Amino acid sequence: MKEREIVYEVFVKTFNAHKSNVGNIKGINEKLEYLKSLGVTQVWISPFYESDFEDSGYDVINYYKVDPSLGTNKDFEELIEKANELDMKIMIDLVLNHCSDKNEWFQKALKGDKKYMEYFYFRDPKPDGSVPNNWMSKFGGSAWEYVEELDKYYMHLFTKNQPDFNWENEELRNEIIKILNFWIEKGVRGFRFDVCNLYSKAEGLPDDTTDYGGRNLYTNGPRMHEYLKFLNQNSFGNVKDFLTVGEMLTSNMEIMIEYVRQENKELDVIFDFNHMKVDFEGKVKWLYKKPDIKEFKRIITELQEYYQEQNCLLSLFFNNHDQPRSVSRFGNDSKYWYESATSFATYLYLQRGIPFVYQGEEIGMTNYNFKDNDDFFDVETKNNVEIFRNKGLSEEEIFKIVDSKCRDHSRTVMQWENKKYAGFSENEPQIKVNPNYEKINVADQLKDKNSILNFYSFILNMKKNSEALGEGKIEFLDKNSQLCSYKRVGSKDEYLIVANLFEEQLSNDLNLDFKDYEVLFNNYKDLNTGEFKPYQCVILHKTY
Repeated sequence: MKEREIVYEVFVKTFNAHKSNVGNIKGINEKLEYLKSLGVTQVWISPFYESDFEDSGYDVINYYKVDPSLGTNKDFEELIEKANELDMKIMIDLVLNHCSDKNEWFQKALKGDKKYMEYFYFRDPKPDGSVPNNWMSKFGGSAWEYVEELDKYYMHLFTKNQPDFNWENEELRNEIIKILNFWIEKGVRGFRFDVCNLYSKAEGLPDDTTDYGGRNLYTNGPRMHEYLKFLNQNSFGNVKDFLTVGEMLTSNMEIMIEYVRQENKELDVIFDFNHMKVDFEGKVKWLYKKPDIKEFKRIITELQEYYQEQNCLLSLFFNNHDQPRSVSRFGNDSKYWYESATSFATYLYLQRGIPFVYQGEEIGMTNYNFKDNDDFFDVETKNNVEIFRNKGLSEEEIFKIVDSKCRDHSRTVMQWENKKYAGFSENEPQIKVNPNYEKINVADQLKDKNSILNFYSFILNMKKNSEALGEGKIEFLDKNSQLCSYKRVGSKDEYLIVANLFEEQLSNDLNLDFKDYEVLFNNYKDLNTGEFKPYQCVILHKTY
């Protein structure tokens, strides 16, 4: 039952360094028992293929080979074997909108091989020599790069090192099927498709007449459903209990749900990012704004009710490798660190859908304390720093924006122990270590029954083993209340969840009687049913 899956994302380079100074496949293998105890059923691994890591592995050189810095194909096979022994599954990240400019196909295209040029979007300059259209890269600047030897431009919606694939080309699509089936034969039982609703572009690649830089022309294009059905029918759709999730860069709920209708035979779930945009100013990521928690609640409630009405499955997440740490972003990572981490997780993960937990989230890892704009290391962050500098913003203004939104916060190393390098490696890691590992680490929290880690283990295992929390209906209570509350109703029991996601104490205006319920969890020592303290949450249960 896919409703009972618990997915945990591993960002390979920062998870666990087995006899190295960078995370690797063997390091994941070493920690599978830990993930099993947490309640995890499926481990989603970020790109581990041969790469220059210009964009953290999302620039793939060879789709069939583990990057030598991360291990070998044999290491991966051993990981699958160990996961099978533990009754766990491995999900891999598939980057199929684009590849590395060092990929063999693109290198042949650069030499003028027409077959491989058709695998990509090579276009002539406009008569005045300018770019083929006015589309913009998601990382800033034009989406086109000029190749002097060919007198042509190629499209890249991300960095210039990541040329976009031309999915219109049938030979390319068949090559992609070969890649999928190669990993399925290795034993992979889940795919996460990176930016997958960008595969189909508008016919003719016209100029964008709006201010969106082409987004409305390269997102959810005319052949998207055809392409996903093709993947389903020729690869994972033929494998029992295979889980698929698509990263969708769009905001229209009615459009997105069509990708996950069971009868359409495309994907199981998608990542809907609407609730992750409540700190965007005017839908623009790179502007500073405090998160709007009321809007966070409204969006999630609307999504849950709509997907339940349509009998479709949702993904549940508020962390990943592209987001700042949730406890720092939405909660309070100092005074109410424990309370806000547990309250947001309680509210989100016991809803209807599949939890996707990001490494370190389960111990309350926080944002890194960057010092200045030259301290950042991610390509998207560095590009935006330069864009803001060119616009004339002060270094202080730039830092305030970038520090609040950058991906760098989620890409520090996993904090395993209170010892040098956070127990991640024996030698100095390639990637930053958050110095608060002395207080926030797995080893110490395993010993503390009241830790964030043991709380995560409790709710994830409870969800995995509960009919009400898995397949049961969700019923939201008073939507006008600032308190977040809902019931999960099964055939034999029900759960009542109430959470205060604010830093202020709130009165209980829900008119609920708790006396018939058993308190399973309360993140404060006492429970006054008349009021909820800052970030207080409770999980209540009763049987019929």
